[in-house]
Amino acid sequence: MDATDLHHYAQHGVNHDEAGRPVKPSPAILPHLTEAEATAYDTIATAGPTPFRRIEQEMIPLAHAATRLLDVTARSHP
Repeated sequence: MDATDLHHYAQHGVNHDEAGRPVKPSPAILPHLTEAEATAYDTIATAGPTPFRRIEQEMIPLAHAATRLLDVTARSHP
């Protein structure tokens, strides 16, 4: 997911998990993300102000998710 995806699916953004608990900022460093993916992750997962901390993945159309997965796979296995 990159910034374009974040913007496109922002209407599905939430600040709580499936159990209704608030999602807290994450200090995790994810070294295998592309620069665009890392920017999107930093936008919602770090301690800065953000309108939401996660996007409900089940709201993203499967065809879009599959296309993005194929993109990632092609990038990592040229």
